[in-house]
Amino acid sequence: MERLQHYDMFGIDEDLNGRLFERSSMHHARQGVGPVFPPRSIVKLITRLADLQVSRTHVDRTLDACCGTGGFLIEILTECAIMVRGNNQPERCREDALIEMICNESIYGIDSARALLSHR
Repeated sequence: MERLQHYDMFGIDEDLNGRLFERSSMHHARQGVGPVFPPRSIVKLITRLADLQVSRTHVDRTLDACCGTGGFLIEILTECAIMVRGNNQPERCREDALIEMICNESIYGIDSARALLSHR
């Protein structure tokens, strides 16, 4: 992580920072300390099994109550964007507006571990 701290990682990939953090935490997780993250293949599977519905008139809302690095949230946004772009809407600005609305009003994440610890 020290080698990477001088680089601007924003804009490279929606989930690059999360994946880097997860990789760096794997060593500690194997020793039984620190966070444990689901493999990305499982994240993709669960997201697809959720069968999210997105259209101009309806967008399913989602909540990840233990979002950690936001892997599920990023995958949900990716799936929703694919659905929006696949609707063959003639105006790109409408697609962009719908995706922005999904980001701001339909996908929620909290990291409840800290909240639970603070209430003990």
